[in-house]
Amino acid sequence: AQLKWEANVIAYVDYIYEKTKVHGNASTLRVPPALSKQVPLLGPTFVPPSYCHVMKRSTLPKIAPETAYIVPLTVVHPFYFAGTISKCPKCSESKNITWDSWNGTGGREVQGLYRNERAIGYQLRCKTCHGLPKAERSQGFCFGTTNYVFWENWEHWKIPRKI
Repeated sequence: AQLKWEANVIAYVDYIYEKTKVHGNASTLRVPPALSKQVPLLGPTFVPPSYCHVMKRSTLPKIAPETAYIVPLTVVHPFYFAGTISKCPKCSESKNITWDSWNGTGGREVQGLYRNERAIGYQLRCKTCHGLPKAERSQGFCFGTTNYVFWENWEHWKIPRKI
């Protein structure tokens, strides 16, 4: 049930990101397209529906016990945090980066103060670091936004609030 929940959240984020992003070859003056008013703007933290939601939306609710164990999912994606996380964690380059795809390992468990949740991130690729000789590429050039390497040089007060 958790993986199905995460797959649906990822499909939603992919959809809204695709509808609102500017093509990479577009001029810098191009304004990103607006999201349709029929599409709800949700996230970056997605909380699964509770039993109350299920009961209020159906006269004969079909309640499955495994849904009680679904935990919230926080999405660390350029759609939500583009202005703040769009820089290479190694060389601080912000112009020569691309957003590639979702983390290949899936979501990560996060132990919170008030509740446990999961987080899933996107991969940032730095073309500047990729062009360096292999000896200088000790940390690589591709960084997941839920990996500690991505955040290790950040001061705690500069980390976006919803993460």
